Amino acid sequence: MEREDIRIRKAIMHVLDTQSGQCIYSENELDTGSDFCDFLRGHIWKVMESDEKKECVFEDDSEAAGWIKNLNTENFVTVSFYLANSLYGIMEENIDIPAADLFVVVYEIEREKYLAILKMNYKRSYTHQTIPGTETNVGVAIQKATLPGGTQKLSEAAIIELENRKRLYVTEKRYDVNGIKTNYFSQLFLRCRANRSEKEKLNIVQRVVEHMQQKYYCEGSGQVKRQIEAAIAMDHALEETGKIEIRDIIKRILENEEMQQEAREKLERYGIENDRIEPKNESTKKRISFQTLKTDTGIEIKIPTQEFERDSIQLMDCEDGTMQMLIGNFGRIEKR
Repeated sequence: MEREDIRIRKAIMHVLDTQSGQCIYSENELDTGSDFCDFLRGHIWKVMESDEKKECVFEDDSEAAGWIKNLNTENFVTVSFYLANSLYGIMEENIDIPAADLFVVVYEIEREKYLAILKMNYKRSYTHQTIPGTETNVGVAIQKATLPGGTQKLSEAAIIELENRKRLYVTEKRYDVNGIKTNYFSQLFLRCRANRSEKEKLNIVQRVVEHMQQKYYCEGSGQVKRQIEAAIAMDHALEETGKIEIRDIIKRILENEEMQQEAREKLERYGIENDRIEPKNESTKKRISFQTLKTDTGIEIKIPTQEFERDSIQLMDCEDGTMQMLIGNFGRIEKR
């Protein structure tokens, strides 16, 4: 999917400015033919392609789900008002949740309809201002409520498939609610149960594998080699199928049944022992396709995972207890 495939059909904006105590509900839809819709399209595309988004299911008592279930062309503005009013009430009671503009958008991709709920938290920015006087003076003005730029990621957003209105995808950030860090966007506003994101699952698997290697293998080049072998196995799986089957990769990485069982028990605590990882974002894939090695002396080097399968890189232990890494068989070196 490309961002150009997104066709915006309806859009509306509501102002949820808890900083100044203003909640302004729009009664009119935005012009879907405007240049601003390119801005919305870009943010929707980023959410859909993000590996931080979580697949969720609405709880049975979710008011938001009830409004979305009854959404149609005629009541779009009214439903957007209910959503904005509900979110503003939560924000007003919890001062750590940032003020924002809320965009509610209906769009299509290849005739499939979706609803996007985009919370755009205010950013502080600077611009010029002309100061009146006998001479021409130019100063700097602070803008306290500008929207995030087109290259920035939204902290909180949801995408709902309108064919199956109980299923949605959420990206969010935790904020203090009654002194506890809470995923308020999913738990309080949308009232939905979340699965783990692709990025979270990858982090968990990598942590579990690293723990097992540290437990069962001595420090030194042997342990590092084991960690690199694990990265190579995951890189191959991703290259061959576009996904990593967690149960299969544990069998490939850990050499005996005892280690595999212990790893499965750890993964079971997170509920992902039978899941798969299907990253879409290039930054997530690079965590597998590139390895960063750092020495205790501060040297840091980034190497493509595939290079470790060739003879160009060698790791070895020295008699004095130190380690060596030899890198060769390249045509040239450039300083970056």
